Amino acid sequence: MKQYFFYVAMVLTVAACNGGDKHEGHEGHEDHAAARKDGFSEKPVTLEDSLYKQVIAGHDEAMAKMGKIRGFQSTVKDKLDSLKKLPSGKLKEGLLADYKLLAAQLDTAYVGMNNWMEHFNPDSAKEDATKRIEYLQSELGKVSKVKEAIVSGLATADSVLKK
Repeated sequence: MKQYFFYVAMVLTVAACNGGDKHEGHEGHEDHAAARKDGFSEKPVTLEDSLYKQVIAGHDEAMAKMGKIRGFQSTVKDKLDSLKKLPSGKLKEGLLADYKLLAAQLDTAYVGMNNWMEHFNPDSAKEDATKRIEYLQSELGKVSKVKEAIVSGLATADSVLKK
């Protein structure tokens, strides 16, 4: 019963806040309810909106680096192919190990981003704010890990490829 009362109070509070802009002499302010697209506001108004913006910002930041990941993947492949043609030796073996490790790290970052994007559902639990918030919090953690893997892979590539 307490949960029902809390839910009703939250709905009334949100309705009062969203409806107040147009009816209280604030015509110049944006009507947040009307500005909502796909269940989210352009400007974060609710926790859902804020989490969604953070998830998308993480995606955008990581996605902007994907071209570099692909470029380094190609460079590492070329270097591995070249090293295989050289005679055996400690230097060759060390470089082969470094490049294989880097290739795996870059592949993990690339695949991680693609998998995350494939499974991300911005409309998940659209009818249940609590579940939606939980989902977005989970996705924020996932996209942060993907972004971290990409940044780490790029830093490692910068280091290894300077050898």
